[in-house]
Amino acid sequence: MLDKALYALERRALSLFGVDFLSFEDIDSMIQDLVCRVHDFSPDVVVGIHRGGQYPGMKVAECLSIPYKRLNLSRPIYSIGSLELNDIIGLPKVVPFLVDSPKINSSIPRIKHASKVLLVDDDCGTGDTFGLAKEAMLRDNDLEIREATLISYPCQYQPDYFAQSMNFIHPLIKSPIRYPWQPYSPFYERFCMWRDSQIETVSRLAFA
Repeated sequence: MLDKALYALERRALSLFGVDFLSFEDIDSMIQDLVCRVHDFSPDVVVGIHRGGQYPGMKVAECLSIPYKRLNLSRPIYSIGSLELNDIIGLPKVVPFLVDSPKINSSIPRIKHASKVLLVDDDCGTGDTFGLAKEAMLRDNDLEIREATLISYPCQYQPDYFAQSMNFIHPLIKSPIRYPWQPYSPFYERFCMWRDSQIETVSRLAFA
């Protein structure tokens, strides 16, 4: 209960900074844009970078009727209990020494009978995540890899495809938008229901 109260407080504070909490309808609209843009590539498989790329990656694969694989790659999550602190307003400024480099937390997905891979994440702010994922996947595979993201921010590393370009970076809150899979989003419970349904589907197929 305390976590929910603190998340509600964080949500209210972010709203005061003008943060827009994207709904699933917003996300699905951007996913449709991505699907249209990647048709020229005709990927054989989608690899979603979890956790931000889980929902968009699975939906892109579903729309294209191609296989989906996951890669667990994320930046360190700092927390007290189940309360995540990474997005506390101004935390990077107050505690600048926090490690923020991405790290692969799972085995590299095995790609069989495919040569074109579409890497999907929710956004691209520095390119570190895409760069690390691409390097790891090319290490033992001869693949053509392209990246797709919902939102691209100004940086030297630009993904091949993106639905929207965002030029505004706030010094305290960074991005002016938040996704449904972030715990303080008003749509987080709906995301959890969707995520759990995917786990149940995979488990059912595994034991069928």
